[in-house]
Amino acid sequence: SVDDIIFVLATSKTTLAHSVKAVYGSDFDAEGYLRRFFDVDVRLPEPDRAKFIRALFNAVKLNDYFGRASSRFASFDKGSMEQLLLRFLDTPDFSLRRIAQSMHRLGLVLGSLPKHESAFGQMAAFALVLRTVNTTLYHRFIQGEISDLEVVDDLRTRHYSDDLYSRNNDLGLDAMAIVVAQRDIHSDRLSSPLLERYREQADSLDAESYEAKYAKAVMGLVEEYGYPTRATMKNAFDAAVKSLELVSPNLVDLSQDSDNTC
Repeated sequence: SVDDIIFVLATSKTTLAHSVKAVYGSDFDAEGYLRRFFDVDVRLPEPDRAKFIRALFNAVKLNDYFGRASSRFASFDKGSMEQLLLRFLDTPDFSLRRIAQSMHRLGLVLGSLPKHESAFGQMAAFALVLRTVNTTLYHRFIQGEISDLEVVDDLRTRHYSDDLYSRNNDLGLDAMAIVVAQRDIHSDRLSSPLLERYREQADSLDAESYEAKYAKAVMGLVEEYGYPTRATMKNAFDAAVKSLELVSPNLVDLSQDSDNTC
C-alpha cells in the first residue's frame, strides 16, 4: 500500500502450490489461493546454459589456471575440456545449481595443481561428466565393474545428438573411455568391448557411411595412444578421480601396478 514500493518474488509456482496442498489437502485450490498474493505473473525464459557454463569458467578460476599453466598444450587442453563440458552439461536435465556444483568441484581440482603440473583437462572433464551424469555409473566404471561400452552407451542414450559437430567431438570421449578402462595398458591389442564394436562396424558397414568413417576415426585415435601415452592418460584419469572425490580418495584402488601411481 506504499507508493513506489513493489515486491518482486522469484519462485516456482508449481513447487509453491504443492507446499500449499501439503498444508490444506490435495483437493485444495492452491493455484487460486496463490493468485490472492500475486498481481502480475511473469514467466522467465529458459536460461542459456552454455553461457552459464562459460561464465563458470571464470567464476571458479579455471581460466586463471590455464593462464598460468606452463604446458604448451594448455590452450588445446582448455578448449577440449570446454567442448566436453558443454556437450554433456548443457541440457535441461540438470539444474543450474547442479551444473555449478560440478564446475566448482572441477575448479577445486585444477586450483590445487602447481603451475608446472599438467592438468590433463580432458581427463578431468571426462571424469566430472561421468560423475555428474550418472554417479552410480561413474563409481562402477572406476571400480572396473562395467565396460567402456556400457559407459558410452549410457551417455549417448541420455544425451543423444544427431548434430554431426557434436558427434565428431565424441571421438575423444570414445578414445578416452577405451584407454582408461584398460587393466593392461602395455598390451599391443587393447581388450575393449567398445573398440571391438568399432572394429566390427569398420569391417561390416559401407566404407563411405558416416558410421564406418567414425569407427575408423576412433580406432585411429586409439592407435595413436601407444604406450607410454596410454599410461600417461590412465594416470591422468586416476589422478582426476582421486582429486574429484576430495575427502574419499579410497573410493577406488589405484595401486594395482606402478604405472597407475601418480
